[in-house]
Amino acid sequence: MRRQLATTLGTGLAIMLGLPLLASSPAAAATPRLSISTAFVAEGDTGNRTVTVTATLSEPSAATVTANFSTVGAGATPGVDFTAKSGTLTFLAGQVRKHIGFTVRPDVAVEADELLTIQLSSIVGATLGSNGAVVISNDESDPAFDGVNLSDVDIAEGDITNRDTYVMITLGAPLANNVTGMLSLTGISATAGNDFVALTNKPFTIKAGARFTKVKVTLIPDLTDELLRERIYLEIHNVVGAGIGVETGSIFIVDDDV
Repeated sequence: MRRQLATTLGTGLAIMLGLPLLASSPAAAATPRLSISTAFVAEGDTGNRTVTVTATLSEPSAATVTANFSTVGAGATPGVDFTAKSGTLTFLAGQVRKHIGFTVRPDVAVEADELLTIQLSSIVGATLGSNGAVVISNDESDPAFDGVNLSDVDIAEGDITNRDTYVMITLGAPLANNVTGMLSLTGISATAGNDFVALTNKPFTIKAGARFTKVKVTLIPDLTDELLRERIYLEIHNVVGAGIGVETGSIFIVDDDV
């Protein structure tokens, strides 16, 4: 009863009356967020290259945190531009950082920069902060790619949850000024609202000294057996600060239902 009075009367009055104080409950620990960085690597002409990204927890956890990761080509092609990789990340209590290495394959083709994403799934003990990416920079020259460029993306549609992919917008070479523009999506065989979240006149900026930026596109899953590849048409426009090299591209949503 004396403890109950201490709680009811408040700390100051309880001390004056000589009543025992109740210990306050410790604040619940915040759930950490798990994120993977973006790395940038030149593809090279001969010999495989290794690029490393960092998986980071926003704060240490008192318990073990685990998550699965896998590579998804988003312009870059597994087996051609990079070696596909998947695995499990395990953060023991107190750990906040892990490194993952990926193999990038060389070529001598003149092409736009390419992207592979590192997707996190089945996270236990944390929440998703952001997925990672590796930008594979074209190191061959061609005036056709000196302006702002788009590259194509292939991605499986999935069955249950929305899936994010990224459209890479690149420059043939860094500039001393910011480059701005807009990206729009048009459904060809894919349908906005059913297969992807509509995106029109999405602003983008490539900062001075940088060679790329990325724009997130959200795909909507389904369980329907349909066209093997549904197409979203991409177009960049209203570009300021640079010319345009390759102004159109496509996202191909690969059906994974049988």
